[in-house]
Amino acid sequence: MRVGCEAVAFAFVLVFVLLHVVFGLIVPWHGAWGFDVLSFCRVWQIAVFVVLATCSLGLAHGGAMSRAEAAWAWVGRHLASLPVRLNPLKTHLVIFAVSVGVLFALGTRYSGGDARWMSGSLPLFLKRSPLASAVLVLGTRLGEAMGLAYLPSFQATATVVGALSVCGLYQAFLVLFGDKARAGIFVAASVASYGVSRLLPGYIEVYVVFLLFLTVFECAFVRYCLTGRGLAWVLGALFVLLLTHVQALVVMPGVLAVSAVTCWRKRRVGHFLGLWAGFVVLVVVVYPLLRHRGESYQLLGEVARLAEGGAVASRFWSTQAGGHLIAPLNVLLSAGHWASVANVHVLVSSIGIALLLCGVAAWWRDGGADRLVVASVLNYAFFAVGSVLYYNFFQPVVRDWDMFGAGAVYLLVLAASVWRVAPAAKLRRVFLIVFGVTGLVTLLWLGQQAGRWGIAPPPADRVSFAAPG
Repeated sequence: MRVGCEAVAFAFVLVFVLLHVVFGLIVPWHGAWGFDVLSFCRVWQIAVFVVLATCSLGLAHGGAMSRAEAAWAWVGRHLASLPVRLNPLKTHLVIFAVSVGVLFALGTRYSGGDARWMSGSLPLFLKRSPLASAVLVLGTRLGEAMGLAYLPSFQATATVVGALSVCGLYQAFLVLFGDKARAGIFVAASVASYGVSRLLPGYIEVYVVFLLFLTVFECAFVRYCLTGRGLAWVLGALFVLLLTHVQALVVMPGVLAVSAVTCWRKRRVGHFLGLWAGFVVLVVVVYPLLRHRGESYQLLGEVARLAEGGAVASRFWSTQAGGHLIAPLNVLLSAGHWASVANVHVLVSSIGIALLLCGVAAWWRDGGADRLVVASVLNYAFFAVGSVLYYNFFQPVVRDWDMFGAGAVYLLVLAASVWRVAPAAKLRRVFLIVFGVTGLVTLLWLGQQAGRWGIAPPPADRVSFAAPG
């Protein structure tokens, strides 16, 4: 018997709540830091969590779901009856204006410390890159010229970039679905993902710029998967993404595989070879700039140094003098490392996991695979292998969430590509079930890291994303 997507959604909420209650309240365990946010909350916040979880599970009653959908439809009808019809440009302007207002209000609360390290000499080779730094430094200097202090002008720049990212997410999902309602659902899911939401409000890192150009790349790549045209635009977007951060390397194999198959089927092998050759030449030409002006690209030299010193193996396993295998927490072949991988996924986008699982159930019953699903699987798989595991190889720290924040986008694009062939009504029902409890957890995490709303920050020895210095 095939399980429906609503049943999967209810099961997800039940397991999600139980794990947060167990590891947050009953059996505190630092190894489950993706689930322990409740241990830092006040009683009323835990009560809100319980109420929302109860309401989510209460939607299992057919009458409750019918009333919830009727309320959703009522709101939709009244929005549709507004006298102003938004064209795409006006829609983006409205989204941008609202995003700027909300994110700017949050910006000075969720970031702290001295941001001058962005143009300084800290050896953060995983965090700095030429284009991303240039965008933020330019905006910061413009703010200083207008009389703003350094930190507020930096946060304002990051907030504007974050608002553009929200517009980019909307456009990417609009291209994917061709449906404003479903695109809106996935934009809401993206912003409700801790990995995306924490990057947006004035965060003092370069990842917000990477997120912006990732949304541009996803727009081009989704369009290419759907139409088979526009490889030059995809490679151009990939090249710019590569300038923002070395993390873009993880999407290259997926683009290469999809474009190779597409061009082979269309008998455009020469077109494929010519465009990819031009892309490689561009990368080779700008590599000296990336190497010397972008700290993130110095990791390529780090690989060579570790290989020459014979230290690569120790990042994957460790042995005692007697030859017995031991597994420290942060090496690849250890339970601790894989627990960190699971915790990162839960923390970055629990709502993305829920929508993906439920989408697979709906797709299994009603849909079929297409090129977009395959491409999204490839992209997410390479992200998981090339980022989550790879970054722990270089900087084995627990809970360094910001390196994985953009992973929420890969996960949600994969979920959306699966939902593309499933009925919109099912997506709406699943979203109603999982959004409340997962969205609240994101808010609690935000409050915890900011030390706001009466939520205590975690102990210093468990935080690897505090302000530099």
